[in-house]
Amino acid sequence: MKLLQVSKADVLGGAERIAWLLFQGCRDRGHDSWLAVDEKHSGDPGVLKIPPRPWARIARPVLHPERYPAGTKGRLLRVYGSNPGAFRRALLGQDSFAFPGSRRLMTLPPQPPELLHFHNLHSSYFDLRALRRYRVPLVVTMHDAWLLTGGCTHPLDCRRYLEGCGECPYRHLHFRAAIVDSTAFNHRRKRRALAGARIHLVTPCHWLMDKVAGTLLEPALASRQVIPNGVDTSIFRPGDGALARAALNVSPETRIILHASATPTRNVSKDFSTMREAVIRMARAAPKMQLLFLVVGESAADEQLSPHARVRFLPFTEKPEEMAQHYAAADMYLQASLADTFPNTILEAMACGVIPLATAVGGIPEQIIDQQTGRLFAPGPDLAERLAVGMVLLLQNDAKRRAMGTAALHHVRAHFSLDRQIDAHLALYERLLGEGRR
Repeated sequence: MKLLQVSKADVLGGAERIAWLLFQGCRDRGHDSWLAVDEKHSGDPGVLKIPPRPWARIARPVLHPERYPAGTKGRLLRVYGSNPGAFRRALLGQDSFAFPGSRRLMTLPPQPPELLHFHNLHSSYFDLRALRRYRVPLVVTMHDAWLLTGGCTHPLDCRRYLEGCGECPYRHLHFRAAIVDSTAFNHRRKRRALAGARIHLVTPCHWLMDKVAGTLLEPALASRQVIPNGVDTSIFRPGDGALARAALNVSPETRIILHASATPTRNVSKDFSTMREAVIRMARAAPKMQLLFLVVGESAADEQLSPHARVRFLPFTEKPEEMAQHYAAADMYLQASLADTFPNTILEAMACGVIPLATAVGGIPEQIIDQQTGRLFAPGPDLAERLAVGMVLLLQNDAKRRAMGTAALHHVRAHFSLDRQIDAHLALYERLLGEGRR
């Protein structure tokens, strides 16, 4: 088969990593496999650059990415320097479709692909209207709810996306830079863009697939299938905890609570403040424990929470082997999300024998069996206290924690391995291409 994955970037985390692993997995199984991206970070010849906007051809020689300053100013230049119109749309809270390179995907690989597989069509790189141009099977994986809404990736408890959005109750969370509410405009525009498209939809969990019913996306669907994300269990497996702690310069008696995500302190849906508060309450409840809250995904100064508890930040890593070392050092994994789809970090922790404690939101209950492979907590105002109590009880019962960690490890290997995920996608591709040949 000739297969082209389409994603924002290649070797980043989250949805981008799923696309990267599928691209590599299909190639390893002998198929002609490529990955088209807006941002190429690897040197892999199978990763192809989506052609930039015409303005970018002029702007980028002047605004060299390697000359961009670090921090917020640099990010703004990267996003808006080659697309001035995007700045206006950001102020108005409008989704941008001004990406003509989206129409040239068939010409990027050395041979025309027989099937296109799209991942997260937001993130300022794709024109939704291009979907109806292609005459090969189109697979779209929703890694969040953006395709269903007027612009947010997680509508929380709001159901206005079923009615056309507008008067967004969470505008202060999702559209803080916007000067007006354009969610109804975005919803109408998205519905028009998808009209005439024929999409084979994949979601990583039943929770997200259930949200599709009655939405603007439903008329465009030719088929739908749930395929859970998988993790590479040859990399994410139980490791040498003592060696991992030594690499972090952490004493053996220190208890490590780990969290990993992109920019966790700035990502509203991850609710970093609740996790931080839970660790503070742990320190009060168990004053004799030395606690380290290890947060991977952001560069920031360490913080002393109490005489016996502190937060250490580590930057995002593109190396899964390095992330596996962090899991090996941890006693447990913490995820207090307000909203989440199917976080791979939870599966990675479980594959390393580390039990997760997480909120029962989104697809997370489809990953964790409460009291067997981890702990699930209902969201609520007293969440930090309940998380703290749960973590202290498990840290005081090594036998139970180890038994749950072993159960978590076996659960991931049985249901969420990378091989299972790739095999399920290849079966889908073969079915769609077989139907097209008949």
